[in-house]
Amino acid sequence: SPAGRDAARALLGKSLAEIRDEPAALQRWAAHKSRTVTEFTADLAATVRRWNPELKTARNLFADTALRPESQLWLAQSLDAAMANYDYVAIMAMPYLENRADGDGFLRDLAAAVTAIPGAHRQVIFELQTVDWRDGTAIEATELQAQMRMLQSLGIRHLAWYPDDFIANKPDLETLRQGASLADYTHRRR
Repeated sequence: SPAGRDAARALLGKSLAEIRDEPAALQRWAAHKSRTVTEFTADLAATVRRWNPELKTARNLFADTALRPESQLWLAQSLDAAMANYDYVAIMAMPYLENRADGDGFLRDLAAAVTAIPGAHRQVIFELQTVDWRDGTAIEATELQAQMRMLQSLGIRHLAWYPDDFIANKPDLETLRQGASLADYTHRRR
């Protein structure tokens, strides 16, 4: 955008094309974009807190933010920065969205990356997908339930799903409630 080009020129004295060709400048530019989004949402939250002091904030991130920290260069997202600036961080734990052939392996890798971060189990929400957007088909609630149970066994505590068609009960709430219950995993609670 024109505003982005102007900001790049003001911050680094370079065009976006020049920034992309210089790794150090690209790193500074990516950090600036991530910081700008964080500052903007902090301003919004401060405004809302005037009327709702109990407000909790969450930032939605792509999975690569946790799996590939260098992705900040193209996503302008940082898991560490999000954890430092928001109450919760929702990671899109969506193997179909990511075109991953081994969905369980993808979720295991993501869980390992997140649980390796001290305190992340209290803040990070794994957001599972209920629709395969490549062809529009619904993902069965039993598959989501199995994903939830596997993630819980790997130390993940906060689970969500999207989209939720509560009117049509898609995915089936009772099946997901059973998958989300920690009752079967009391030995893994932290």
